[in-house]
Amino acid sequence: MASNPSPPKHIQQLTFDKIPLRETRSSLILQIALNFHVYLDPFVYISLIGCLYMKYAYLDQTYRIVLVAVVLISTCIELIRPYLGYYGNLGERIPALSGFWIATLILQIPICTFLVSNPEIRPLPLELFLLSAHLIFLLIEVISAFMLVRSLADYQIQRFKTQIAEDNDDGKTKEDMEYVMHHLLPEGTEFDVDALPKNLTSTLVRTFKKQHDNKTEAGAGGVEDGVHKKDN
Repeated sequence: MASNPSPPKHIQQLTFDKIPLRETRSSLILQIALNFHVYLDPFVYISLIGCLYMKYAYLDQTYRIVLVAVVLISTCIELIRPYLGYYGNLGERIPALSGFWIATLILQIPICTFLVSNPEIRPLPLELFLLSAHLIFLLIEVISAFMLVRSLADYQIQRFKTQIAEDNDDGKTKEDMEYVMHHLLPEGTEFDVDALPKNLTSTLVRTFKKQHDNKTEAGAGGVEDGVHKKDN
């Protein structure tokens, strides 16, 4: 059975040129940190649970309860936090990035610092090594996420201002086009300006203004010549 022939190259190029281009605002540093951090997380929390089991009998009663609660809370947060980071970074979503940043800065970094720096919980060498790497990734992520949120906020504000300016220009162009059609078409003719393409409307307005300016300059030149002749 014969396969469908592929379209010519110039048709493919025209189709490709019609695809709208958009500048990506995602953070490469944040994406790399998230990617490696996701692979590190299972080792971090498996070691935390294993080390907690090994030293549980040697801990004070208060720290037993605190450490169990901290490990459970940190594990639950880490199940959701990377998803918010991926979704917010790749989708350029400020709400998701804000949730990711808050979970990292307010919850995970203090918990990780407590687990590394508190001698009363008797951190083991394996815990210290993995939690130190975990803390480094958290710091990279919180800084890059903050910079990305600022960049996205500035970009969206600028885009909003540009959209307002374009809407104002469209309204002015429409008024100019109605004025042009009023002079070109017979009186009483009904015409819908919105039916014309935007680029055609702008071209007609520019052409009419150029012709009007040329006529104005020519008329001014004729008046000046007449004044000179009269003086002579």
